[in-house]
Amino acid sequence: MTPASASRTLTGRLERRLDWHDLGTCREDGRDPAMWEADYGKKARQARALCWLHCPVRVRCLMYTLEQEAGDLPRYRFGVAGGLNKRERAELDRGLRERREARTEKAAA
Repeated sequence: MTPASASRTLTGRLERRLDWHDLGTCREDGRDPAMWEADYGKKARQARALCWLHCPVRVRCLMYTLEQEAGDLPRYRFGVAGGLNKRERAELDRGLRERREARTEKAAA
């Protein structure tokens, strides 16, 4: 095995081990985890801004969080995820469910 092929093999293994979670802005060294745990206030605003402006996995994070929280009331949600706070995610979830139900009803008619 040449040094170049060994390097490619190692790089490939490392890339496969990296989960999309590890690529989030919230996971960068020096970030305060409490920022993403806040629902409202200065920390939540900072977290939302970082998500929207810099996070390469914001959409994936939002979709994952919506899947995990599907149907939950806002009181069972917390923090900032995918650039949205718990209230915004609850509203988005409700809207998505209503659209799905409308499509299902239309298809059944």
